[in-house]
Amino acid sequence: MGRGKPDAGAHPSVRVACRGVRGALDPRAVKRLAGRVLRAVGCERKELSVLLCDDACMRELNRVYRGLDRTTDVLSFSMAEGHAVGASHPGPELLGDVVISVETAARNAERRETDAMDEIKALLVHGVLHLLGYDHTGPREAARMRRAALEAEHLLTSRFSRAP
Repeated sequence: MGRGKPDAGAHPSVRVACRGVRGALDPRAVKRLAGRVLRAVGCERKELSVLLCDDACMRELNRVYRGLDRTTDVLSFSMAEGHAVGASHPGPELLGDVVISVETAARNAERRETDAMDEIKALLVHGVLHLLGYDHTGPREAARMRRAALEAEHLLTSRFSRAP
Protein backbone atom coordinates (compact mmCIF):
# COMPACT_ATOMS: atom_id res chain seq x y z
CA MET A 1 0.00 0.00 0.00
CA GLY A 2 1.02 3.58 -0.31
CA ARG A 3 2.66 2.89 -3.67
CA GLY A 4 1.12 5.95 -5.33
CA LYS A 5 -1.18 6.12 -8.29
CA PRO A 6 -1.47 2.85 -10.23
CA ASP A 7 -0.03 2.47 -13.73
CA ALA A 8 -3.14 3.00 -15.86
CA GLY A 9 -1.63 1.08 -18.80
CA ALA A 10 -0.76 -2.03 -16.80
CA HIS A 11 -3.13 -4.94 -16.45
CA PRO A 12 -2.72 -7.57 -13.77
CA SER A 13 -3.00 -11.19 -14.80
CA VAL A 14 -5.73 -13.06 -12.92
CA ARG A 15 -6.84 -16.66 -13.21
CA VAL A 16 -9.98 -17.89 -11.48
CA ALA A 17 -10.87 -21.55 -10.96
CA CYS A 18 -13.83 -23.13 -9.21
CA ARG A 19 -13.99 -26.36 -7.24
CA GLY A 20 -17.31 -27.62 -5.90
CA VAL A 21 -19.18 -24.33 -6.34
CA ARG A 22 -21.12 -24.50 -9.59
CA GLY A 23 -23.26 -21.48 -10.31
CA ALA A 24 -22.55 -19.82 -6.97
CA LEU A 25 -20.64 -16.89 -8.47
CA ASP A 26 -19.67 -15.72 -11.92
CA PRO A 27 -15.92 -16.43 -12.20
CA ARG A 28 -15.60 -13.62 -14.78
CA ALA A 29 -16.97 -11.11 -12.26
CA VAL A 30 -14.54 -12.38 -9.63
CA LYS A 31 -11.68 -12.10 -12.16
CA ARG A 32 -12.57 -8.46 -12.88
CA LEU A 33 -12.87 -7.74 -9.16
CA ALA A 34 -9.50 -9.39 -8.42
CA GLY A 35 -7.89 -7.24 -11.13
CA ARG A 36 -9.36 -4.14 -9.50
CA VAL A 37 -8.04 -5.27 -6.10
CA LEU A 38 -4.54 -5.75 -7.53
CA ARG A 39 -4.60 -2.29 -9.09
CA ALA A 40 -5.88 -0.77 -5.83
CA VAL A 41 -2.90 -2.17 -3.90
CA GLY A 42 -0.34 -1.19 -6.52
CA CYS A 43 0.15 -4.63 -8.07
CA GLU A 44 -0.69 -3.80 -11.68
CA ARG A 45 2.09 -6.02 -13.02
CA LYS A 46 1.44 -9.07 -10.85
CA GLU A 47 -0.16 -12.42 -11.53
CA LEU A 48 -2.72 -13.85 -9.13
CA SER A 49 -4.64 -17.11 -9.07
CA VAL A 50 -7.98 -17.30 -7.27
CA LEU A 51 -9.68 -20.55 -6.33
CA LEU A 52 -13.36 -20.38 -5.39
CA CYS A 53 -14.18 -23.56 -3.50
CA ASP A 54 -16.62 -25.20 -1.12
CA ASP A 55 -16.11 -25.75 2.62
CA ALA A 56 -14.91 -29.35 2.15
CA CYS A 57 -12.07 -28.26 -0.14
CA MET A 58 -11.16 -25.35 2.15
CA ARG A 59 -11.15 -27.60 5.21
CA GLU A 60 -8.75 -29.99 3.50
CA LEU A 61 -6.42 -27.17 2.45
CA ASN A 62 -6.53 -25.68 5.94
CA ARG A 63 -5.75 -29.10 7.46
CA VAL A 64 -2.87 -29.85 5.09
CA TYR A 65 -1.20 -26.42 5.08
CA ARG A 66 -2.04 -25.00 8.50
CA GLY A 67 -2.75 -28.08 10.59
CA LEU A 68 -6.28 -26.83 11.38
CA ASP A 69 -9.04 -29.35 10.71
CA ARG A 70 -11.79 -26.81 10.02
CA THR A 71 -12.91 -24.58 7.21
CA THR A 72 -12.00 -20.92 6.99
CA ASP A 73 -13.03 -18.07 4.73
CA VAL A 74 -9.74 -17.29 2.93
CA LEU A 75 -6.23 -18.70 2.58
CA SER A 76 -3.25 -17.15 0.81
CA PHE A 77 -0.26 -18.92 -0.67
CA SER A 78 2.63 -16.65 -1.63
CA MET A 79 4.72 -17.45 -4.68
CA ALA A 80 7.39 -14.95 -3.59
CA GLU A 81 8.52 -16.98 -0.58
CA GLY A 82 11.68 -18.90 -1.29
CA HIS A 83 12.40 -17.32 -4.69
CA ALA A 84 15.95 -16.20 -5.37
CA VAL A 85 16.43 -12.45 -5.23
CA GLY A 86 16.82 -11.06 -8.72
CA ALA A 87 15.50 -14.21 -10.39
CA SER A 88 13.87 -13.27 -13.65
CA HIS A 89 11.13 -14.90 -15.65
CA PRO A 90 9.04 -13.74 -18.59
CA GLY A 91 5.62 -12.21 -17.99
CA PRO A 92 4.04 -10.77 -14.87
CA GLU A 93 5.62 -11.46 -11.50
CA LEU A 94 3.82 -14.26 -9.67
CA LEU A 95 2.18 -12.91 -6.53
CA GLY A 96 0.44 -16.07 -5.35
CA ASP A 97 -2.86 -17.81 -4.82
CA VAL A 98 -5.92 -16.74 -2.88
CA VAL A 99 -8.43 -19.45 -1.99
CA ILE A 100 -11.94 -18.42 -0.94
CA SER A 101 -14.65 -20.66 0.48
CA VAL A 102 -17.79 -19.45 -1.25
CA GLU A 103 -19.97 -21.23 1.32
CA THR A 104 -18.25 -19.53 4.26
CA ALA A 105 -18.29 -16.19 2.41
CA ALA A 106 -22.06 -16.56 1.87
CA ARG A 107 -22.60 -17.25 5.59
CA ASN A 108 -20.41 -14.26 6.51
CA ALA A 109 -22.33 -12.02 4.09
CA GLU A 110 -25.67 -13.15 5.53
CA ARG A 111 -24.48 -12.58 9.10
CA ARG A 112 -23.14 -9.11 8.18
CA GLU A 113 -26.26 -8.36 6.12
CA THR A 114 -24.22 -7.59 3.02
CA ASP A 115 -23.99 -8.76 -0.56
CA ALA A 116 -21.98 -11.93 -1.35
CA MET A 117 -19.77 -10.05 -3.84
CA ASP A 118 -18.99 -7.43 -1.18
CA GLU A 119 -17.81 -10.26 1.07
CA ILE A 120 -15.76 -11.78 -1.76
CA LYS A 121 -14.20 -8.33 -2.33
CA ALA A 122 -13.24 -8.05 1.34
CA LEU A 123 -11.77 -11.56 1.28
CA LEU A 124 -9.81 -10.84 -1.90
CA VAL A 125 -8.38 -7.69 -0.31
CA HIS A 126 -7.53 -9.63 2.86
CA GLY A 127 -5.90 -12.46 0.93
CA VAL A 128 -3.88 -10.17 -1.33
CA LEU A 129 -2.67 -8.15 1.66
CA HIS A 130 -1.37 -11.38 3.19
CA LEU A 131 0.49 -12.05 -0.07
CA LEU A 132 2.05 -8.60 0.26
CA GLY A 133 3.33 -9.40 3.75
CA TYR A 134 0.56 -7.99 5.93
CA ASP A 135 -0.53 -10.02 8.94
CA HIS A 136 -2.80 -9.79 11.96
CA THR A 137 -0.99 -11.92 14.53
CA GLY A 138 -0.51 -9.03 16.97
CA PRO A 139 -2.33 -5.79 17.72
CA ARG A 140 0.10 -3.59 15.77
CA GLU A 141 0.13 -5.89 12.77
CA ALA A 142 -3.67 -6.17 12.86
CA ALA A 143 -4.06 -2.37 12.98
CA ARG A 144 -1.63 -1.96 10.06
CA MET A 145 -3.53 -4.56 8.04
CA ARG A 146 -6.90 -2.94 8.86
CA ARG A 147 -5.59 0.44 7.65
CA ALA A 148 -4.30 -1.12 4.42
CA ALA A 149 -7.63 -2.91 3.87
CA LEU A 150 -9.58 0.33 4.41
CA GLU A 151 -7.29 2.15 1.98
CA ALA A 152 -7.75 -0.60 -0.63
CA GLU A 153 -11.53 -0.59 -0.14
CA HIS A 154 -11.54 3.18 -0.61
CA LEU A 155 -9.46 2.91 -3.78
CA LEU A 156 -11.80 0.23 -5.12
CA THR A 157 -14.57 2.82 -5.21
CA SER A 158 -12.52 5.32 -7.22
CA ARG A 159 -12.61 5.61 -11.00
CA PHE A 160 -9.16 4.21 -11.78
CA SER A 161 -9.92 0.84 -10.24
CA ARG A 162 -12.96 0.28 -12.45
CA ALA A 163 -10.86 -0.06 -15.60
CA PRO A 164 -10.87 -3.54 -17.22
